[in-house]
Amino acid sequence: MRRRGSGDRHRGAQQALALVAAELPRGTRIAVGPSTYPAALSAFADHAIVEHGSADATYVIAGVSNPHGVDLLGDAFPDGELIVDEAYAELRFDGRVPPPVAPRAPHRVWHVGTMSKTLCPGLRIGWLVPPPHRRASVLERKLAADLQTASLTQVAFARLLDVIDYDRMLVGARHRYAARADRLCSALRRYAPEVRYRDPEGGFSIWVETDDAGDDIDLLAAAIDSGVSLDPGRLFTPAARETAAFRLSFSHAPAGALEEGARRIATALRRWRTSET
Repeated sequence: MRRRGSGDRHRGAQQALALVAAELPRGTRIAVGPSTYPAALSAFADHAIVEHGSADATYVIAGVSNPHGVDLLGDAFPDGELIVDEAYAELRFDGRVPPPVAPRAPHRVWHVGTMSKTLCPGLRIGWLVPPPHRRASVLERKLAADLQTASLTQVAFARLLDVIDYDRMLVGARHRYAARADRLCSALRRYAPEVRYRDPEGGFSIWVETDDAGDDIDLLAAAIDSGVSLDPGRLFTPAARETAAFRLSFSHAPAGALEEGARRIATALRRWRTSET
């Protein structure tokens, strides 16, 4: 039986994150925010120590973060190896796509990109631009993992870009997501004014924090019982939280359903608080 490598478990930008983790010395400490992309935590776990705070390397989501929906990097530029995930950068509602971070320090920045958030998640099209002195090693590791990314999907994607107006499509996507985000946030202010979140600047989601201690899996169960869903905060954090948090996504929900969804979230929070006391 062939041994499963990183190429068997991941595709697209997710494989890029796994390749970066495998390239760093085993046991490298990778700093992340107090909450970040769960699949990045998973990709790093086999090779690195993931923690919140200073470390040997830093993982950041530039332009628009997941799960927060805001730019958490800004003008900051951490020291050491820098893994920059720019998956949502083109989905800023204001259309200000920040320039790639890599040119600022190409010798230590690993640039990760994908089309999964803007165009075609099913094709798993992503890329990795490593520091120049690591390129040959990464190519060897990629070859050992899966020989190459499927040619058919790459050709299909290239053909798609030939026949659509990608920039115009982005404008429409930003407009739709911005309208959904506004509707969801407005409804949360109405039905659950006690929770905290930042109005998103782009992307698909918001990060909601509470002042309540308790099991967020129980909160998920209460949400499902109320006819809605959420992503428990524990999935996004490298360490246990003292209070519950969760991600709400608005990418696929019909705009007209978001207010009702917020009302059901508020109902779930009340049921959960009652059950936890």
